[in-house]
Order: sequence, then C-alpha cells, then structure tokens
Amino acid sequence: MKSSLSLRAVLVIIVAAITLFPNIVVVYLLSTTGQFQLVWWFPVWLVGVIALSIGAGIAVTNTLLRPLFALRDDLQKLANRQERLASLEIDVGLEHPVEIRTLRQAFANLLEALREENQKRGAFMATLVHDLKTPIIAANHALSAIEHNDSLTRDERIVLVKSIQLENEALLSLVQKMVDANRFERDDVQLILEAGELEEVVQAVLHRISAAALERGVAVRLSGQGRALIAKKELERAVQNLLDNAIRYAKSSVEIQLEDGVITVQDDGAGLPSSLEHLAKPFNSERVAMAGREYTSGTGGLGLFIVSRIAELHGGQLEHVTTHVGTGSPTQSGAGLSIRLQKVPSDVN
Repeated sequence: MKSSLSLRAVLVIIVAAITLFPNIVVVYLLSTTGQFQLVWWFPVWLVGVIALSIGAGIAVTNTLLRPLFALRDDLQKLANRQERLASLEIDVGLEHPVEIRTLRQAFANLLEALREENQKRGAFMATLVHDLKTPIIAANHALSAIEHNDSLTRDERIVLVKSIQLENEALLSLVQKMVDANRFERDDVQLILEAGELEEVVQAVLHRISAAALERGVAVRLSGQGRALIAKKELERAVQNLLDNAIRYAKSSVEIQLEDGVITVQDDGAGLPSSLEHLAKPFNSERVAMAGREYTSGTGGLGLFIVSRIAELHGGQLEHVTTHVGTGSPTQSGAGLSIRLQKVPSDVN
C-alpha cells in the first residue's frame, strides 16, 4: 500500500519550487548565452537559495494550514471521545478565513444534530425501559397474588390469569414494534408489491384487534372497498399499528374507509396533539396531552414511524386528514390518518 505525502509536505514542495524557479530560469538563460561562469561561491549561493525557498515554503504553509490544523485538533477530540459529547463545542471564530469558518459551521451543525439525536435516544431508552417494566411488574403482581392467596376463587384466578395474558400481549406488542422499527429504519428494505384487495388486509387485522376494541368499548366500522399495489403482510402491520393507536385514543368510535389506493383510519378522540412528522419520529419521548390525560409518545411514536416507513416502501405516504367522527358536536374532531398507496394500473388484473 503506497503512502501519500501529507498536505503540509505537498505545499512546502510547491511553494519552494515556485520560489526557486525564477533563479533556475536566470541561470539557464545565462548559460545558453555564454554569459554564465561557474565561480567558487555559486554552490554556496545555490544552497542558500534552496534553503530560503524551503523556509519560505514552510512559513507560507504553516500560515495557510494553521486554521485547518486547529479544526483537525477540535475534530480529534470528538473522534477520540476525550470529552463527553454534551461538552464538545466547535467555535466558528471570526478570526478564521471564510472557507474555514464555513467548514467549522458545518461541523458545528453536525455536532449539534448528533447531540440532539443522542439526547433523544437517551430519553427514548428511559421511556422504553419504563414501558417494558410496567407490564412485567403488573404480571408479577398478579402471579404473586395467585401464588400466595389461597382464598381466591376459580373465577378470580381466571381474571388474574387474563390480566397476565393482557400484560404479556402488551409486552410482546412493544417488542415487535422495536423489531419492526429497527428493520424499517434501514434503507435497504425492499418490498415485492402485487395487486391486492385492501378489504382483505383490513379484515385480517380486524380479526386480531376485535377483542381489544370490545374491551375498550370502541365500535370499529369498515366501509368502502379498493385495490392497490401491496405487500400484504407488511401492509397488515401498518394497518394494525394505526388501529391500535386509534382504539387506544378513541372515545367510542373508529371508522375505516377504503378506496382505490387509500386506507383511512379515523377516531373520535381528541386528535393529534402535534404534527404527524413530529409524532412519527422513532425516538420521540416527549409527553403529550390528549383528552385530558398525558401519554408518553416515545413508544407510541414507534407505531406511527413503522406505518410511515411501510407507506414509503409501498411508494406512498402517511397523511394526516381532518375528520369529524362520532355523534359529538360539529366542532369535535378526531384523529384521521390515511395510508396512500399506488393504485393498480388499469392493465393489471
């Protein structure tokens, strides 16, 4: 493997060559006209000129590269992690040339973005640990009651076992969302799309979530029909995440409307507390208020992130739509989200 010269060495050679070149030209011209005579002091003069040229090259190079070397030293602190990320700063500095200031500003912006991302991931992990612990603790309490309370009737034990099952289902759902989010966060995921009926996809999901909707007293209605280019199993994941969120926040009603290339899920809850773009970030852990209650959007945001990515992988997108659902006042708005997909071309059966 060949080693290349450093930028400093290259600049020193170039500047020295430029400085030495006029002297070489003069000697050459004098020698071609017969006016040049080799005298005893010529070698001394030549060595002096060469030394002066190299010195000039070093001086000019150090002056030109000093701001760049300062930037290098700042970046090495980040690369070597000699300091914590939160304390690292890159000073733009008006004393630097404009080109170096531009580079410093770009790295400062990158460092700030990394710092924000690191903070979000830290907050998300704290939220995730909390959301993972909650069902485990609840299940352990139920198991402890079954183990130590001999006076429980059969019906009471069935209720406790049922609660353990529900907590385990919540835990498995969260773990599955984590797996899906990790998978869909990558850019190398590709789906094989085929013409399919949207109603079949939605009905498969409704079969799985019907018990949860019944338990919360939420009526889920499906209307319309349509086709699209879909990867059926992946689209089922997206629809289930939408319905899980809708049932969670709805007061009493969730409506699913189908048409060619569009699946819209609407609920009669309080609506989205923030922009869809913000809520669908996978590492968002801010607390949001909905319907008089506070929720942590961190793990809930995983679901919307998964839906958004699946829509993008289908060549479509997830959109927020204004809705009026349920029997409340005309000003009562719920949350409405549409998965827009590619329509089936007319020449495809």
